[in-house]
Amino acid sequence: MGVTPPGGATPGGNGTGQNVMPVGGQEQWNLAADRIIGQHGSEYLEAVGGATLVRGLNSLKADFIRYYQASRWVVMRGNVRVLWEGDVLEAEEAEFDLTTMQGWLKRGKIFVSKSNVHVETAFARKYGASTYRFQDAKFTACDGETPAWSFTAEEGDLNTEGRTQLWGSRFNVLDQPV
Repeated sequence: MGVTPPGGATPGGNGTGQNVMPVGGQEQWNLAADRIIGQHGSEYLEAVGGATLVRGLNSLKADFIRYYQASRWVVMRGNVRVLWEGDVLEAEEAEFDLTTMQGWLKRGKIFVSKSNVHVETAFARKYGASTYRFQDAKFTACDGETPAWSFTAEEGDLNTEGRTQLWGSRFNVLDQPV
């Protein structure tokens, strides 16, 4: 395959045609992809095609993942899906610090499982365990494509208990403003 990650380690096969490589030191993550690219002395690894970073029940998936070894920062693009402490984040692109899981996502959806809250947003920033600040968003606790009720907001905050603050908001019933 011609891939030599930094440190001289060579990814191992997992029997599915993907390459798997541990990354991240003490809190080890496993990186798997169709192709893992790195060079000796490189500051980052790139995973292309079905890229997945997994540690325990937490996972980050995307078409493309770049992992910066020194900072433990990840850049993800294309079909991003993050499962973190029960929350589900989907987006076109996202970046996160694997140590703190703080970061951001663009054009995505957030499901906070503890409070059963759904947010569709143009941009969201994640702080700590499950605290989010979002912009140009639709917020609801209803499941389904057309929720019974929702709020749209220019900006808002959401925390782990489901407490939400909205600015520039509008209340909707079946996606119709009230």
